[in-house]
Amino acid sequence: AKRELVDRSGSGFCHLPDTTIWEIFNHLTLTERQHYLATCNRLWGLRSDLYGRLTRLEITRTHGDDALVGKSSTDCLTVEWRHSQQLVLSHFNGLQNLNLGIIATDPFLCVLSQNELLPNLRHIGMVGSSEVTDSGLLHLSFGGTSRKQNLSSVDITFCRNTSYAGTFPLRDNLDNLKIIRRQPRWMDGSYITPFASNNREDTAEVHIYYADGSFSFNRPTQSSGFVCDLFVFDETCNHLGNKLQYNNFSAPENWPYWTQFCYRPGVSVLRVPDIDHSDGKIRCSVLVSQTLSGLRPPNNISVLEKALSLKIEIGKTINFDRKGDLLDDNEVDDEKRHIMVSHMHLNPLPCDPEMMMPPADLVKNNRKTCNNLKVFSEVEMSEREELLHRLLLG
Repeated sequence: AKRELVDRSGSGFCHLPDTTIWEIFNHLTLTERQHYLATCNRLWGLRSDLYGRLTRLEITRTHGDDALVGKSSTDCLTVEWRHSQQLVLSHFNGLQNLNLGIIATDPFLCVLSQNELLPNLRHIGMVGSSEVTDSGLLHLSFGGTSRKQNLSSVDITFCRNTSYAGTFPLRDNLDNLKIIRRQPRWMDGSYITPFASNNREDTAEVHIYYADGSFSFNRPTQSSGFVCDLFVFDETCNHLGNKLQYNNFSAPENWPYWTQFCYRPGVSVLRVPDIDHSDGKIRCSVLVSQTLSGLRPPNNISVLEKALSLKIEIGKTINFDRKGDLLDDNEVDDEKRHIMVSHMHLNPLPCDPEMMMPPADLVKNNRKTCNNLKVFSEVEMSEREELLHRLLLG
């Protein structure tokens, strides 16, 4: 049917029922759709209905010849980025789910909002989009009454040119916002560390990380804040590095004032394959590595792979020297230890937006910290953070 229609004039659609036209359009590439819309008056009159029925749209960067990859469901379209500029977004009134992949930009988000396009949009994802900044998030937070009432989920995971502070316009302007995601779903949860809480051997220190990167630890100091940077070490997105911004860090007496804002330690996290127990329960765990000097997370995957091959028990910690060699328990001392690797049990947060997002008081304290950080430029913060890192290296 597709071959016959492609070989015929667009006027061949004129005598077909609307439902038949819609079924045929599901098998056409976007280029072919655009051709027939432009050459047939009947189809041009139906364009709003044809595109308006779509509820999900995924934009990808591919190298194939076809601009549209057919889906089994009639409400989902996948288009190539090189053709997406041809889409008449004003006709996608029914669209609820938009995944932009890595190609989202500030200008695109600006166009969406200034023209109040996609009024029924519920979710927008732009994972890994390097050209989205806090300015783009500000534009996204506007867009008329429909945007204010309908948009409930925003995924900016690995959008490294955005910040935690950039999420506040979304929180403030979108009435029904439920989820702001700044990290992969598998990272949401309670990490049971091998460390004692408040020096009580019977109580483990627990680190909770929320979808937006906020965190809370059950210890008196350096216990809450947000992830200010998250990046990948490999293409699987299972080996990640981060950088933490505390909202309650008190610098030692002999440290300069600015260090309370520039002390941003990081860790490296490797996702361990889930264990499916006989009782049907799945146990999740991670290997967390950190250097014992400086601020930067270790990027040596061989150390984590070595730790993974050793199959250390959950709740245990091992140490490596600067060469990456494993240290025996009886030779561990501060001079030899360089990297500490801990195997932690991870209890995932429930798939409930209210549980995946942080409590209001944590967000409030993080907002206060972000306001305090405004006295420093990004260049100043980077330079002073690097200076502190070098000082702590010794």
